Amino acid sequence: MDWLQERLRLDSGLFDAPLFNLAGTPVTAATLVVFGVIIVLTFLVSRLVQNAVTRTLRMRKVKDEGTIEVARRLLHYLVVAIGLGIGLQTIGINLQQVPCSRSVWASRCRTSCRTSFPA
Repeated sequence: MDWLQERLRLDSGLFDAPLFNLAGTPVTAATLVVFGVIIVLTFLVSRLVQNAVTRTLRMRKVKDEGTIEVARRLLHYLVVAIGLGIGLQTIGINLQQVPCSRSVWASRCRTSCRTSFPA
């Protein structure tokens, strides 16, 4: 077993050498490979979820193709957003500030709606 671990070691520096820094976090080739795997797995999971939703809705006698397609697309977007968030966190992009900026945008939108359409 030790010889297998020695053969599979990736300590040669090829995957561990920093390619560039992103927000102070070094991004290596191994990090980019992991990001790629996460994105591929995200789309595979999305496909599985879409197929499951289609089967479930058809078993419940939903005949409107538009309803089925809307449900599939919304779930696809949800799964891809989660997977992309995980992948970007893996690379080193800090996404903890995104909800804060989203709430600022929402408050601006509400303010502009109030001024545009007074009650």
